[in-house]
Amino acid sequence: FMQLAGVTGVILVTAECLRSMEDIRRVLRALTWAGAFCGIVAAMQYRLRMDITPYLRWVLPGFSLNQVASGNAEIVLRGSLNRAFGTAADAIELGVSAGMLLPLAVYMAMYDTKRSAFSRWFPVIAIAVAATASVSRSAILAICVSMGVLVVSMRPAQRVKALAAMPLAIAVIFVSSHGLISTLKSFVLAGTGDPSVAHRVNNYPLVGRLVAQSPWFGQGGGTYIAKSAVYILDNQYLTTAIELGLVGTAVLLFYLAWPAITALVARKRTNDPEIRDLCGALAGASLAATVCSATFDALSFPMFVSLQALVIGLTGAVWLIVDRERKATQSLTGRTFDRSIENAVKRPTRAGVSVAGPAGGN
Repeated sequence: FMQLAGVTGVILVTAECLRSMEDIRRVLRALTWAGAFCGIVAAMQYRLRMDITPYLRWVLPGFSLNQVASGNAEIVLRGSLNRAFGTAADAIELGVSAGMLLPLAVYMAMYDTKRSAFSRWFPVIAIAVAATASVSRSAILAICVSMGVLVVSMRPAQRVKALAAMPLAIAVIFVSSHGLISTLKSFVLAGTGDPSVAHRVNNYPLVGRLVAQSPWFGQGGGTYIAKSAVYILDNQYLTTAIELGLVGTAVLLFYLAWPAITALVARKRTNDPEIRDLCGALAGASLAATVCSATFDALSFPMFVSLQALVIGLTGAVWLIVDRERKATQSLTGRTFDRSIENAVKRPTRAGVSVAGPAGGN
């Protein structure tokens, strides 16, 4: 309930208090630079195996150390590569959050032209580094979904540029992070031969038994606590099915997917190219969260929860902006139409008398 209250506050304040596109850009500037800082921390962990998160507590009053940074976990290896977690609680959380942020950073780089090219494009690079440094399949899935939606929603000229830039980005990753692509490829194609995938599959019978005990409304929110790492489900939909039943799972799917639908509908309701691309970026972020919630316990990670709430709030703010502009346009069109009707029915004046219509007969 505390998490729900916090999420609700973020959504409502964001949706109701951001009244213009400049308000939204100010929030996105802060958000993308926060993602860039996380990317810098992740790059240090990935390249140098250096974790500075324990020292951030000294310069960020009010912040507490997460489980990883407090010394309860270390930078682990996936294959032969360091698996970075940045300032997140887990590498998967870092990768998915960065994948959700990436289209928003690209949008800011395209339209926040008051800033320098470095200020616009550095967050894009740093967030992409954060996603790849997590060495996470979920991160790659998040990037493909979020950026795919954004690219499809772009204008044709922009879409061609984006498609042309993709091979270059892959080449840069290949050159700068030797072994990353082959490592991710081997883990993606491993199937149930991969221990983490086998672990997820092996828990399906357990989930089935627990859901069957209370199929509609579950055993209660927050009541499924894994006794050991073996019983961590790594699937938010399965966890919700146990705790809140099938009804709760449907509500969760609505909560995650509806913002994407809302953003796409808002995109259709406006002709402003900037707003249309912002709607595409928000839809991509929401859809990535929807898909990736099947690959990890999404609502157990505060960075993901907070980011998703902010994305929903931003979607609401854009919807209200589009709705106000649409109503203003309709009102202006209506007044213009009324004046044209009035002018059409008036007849030319004769002897100083204006005739409003025919005198009678035919």
